[in-house]
Amino acid sequence: MVEARQGVSELDLADAETRRIGVGHDFLWLGRFGALITGIGIIVISRPAVKGTDTLLQVVMDESGLTSNEPEYYRRRNEPIPDAVIEDQESRKAVGILGPLLTLTGTVIWGFADLLNFAVGFRR
Repeated sequence: MVEARQGVSELDLADAETRRIGVGHDFLWLGRFGALITGIGIIVISRPAVKGTDTLLQVVMDESGLTSNEPEYYRRRNEPIPDAVIEDQESRKAVGILGPLLTLTGTVIWGFADLLNFAVGFRR
C-alpha cells in the first residue's frame, strides 16, 4: 500500500496505487472479468442439471396447437399454471437465450480484452 506523505494529495496516492497493481493501465483485468462471465454463462446453461429437473416434452394438447408446457394453454382453459410448466419455461430461457449470450459475451471479452492495450497505447 502507498503511504501518505506530506504534500501528496489523496488522488495522487490512489493513482499511484492503481498503477502499482496494474488496474486502470492495462486491460488484463477486463479479460479476467470476461472469464468470470463465461463461467457464469456455463452455470446458467446447465440450469436443468443444477435444479435436478429435465425439460418437459412438447405434447400438443388440442387443435389450437398449444403444448402442455405453454402457460397460454392453461390460461385459455382458466386453469392454474402448474409449477413444473413455469420451471420448464425458465429453464428453456436459460438454456436457449441467457446462458449462450453470457457465454459468448464473456468469451469475446476474455479473448480480446488484452488487444485493447494496443489500441489505447498500453503496450508491454
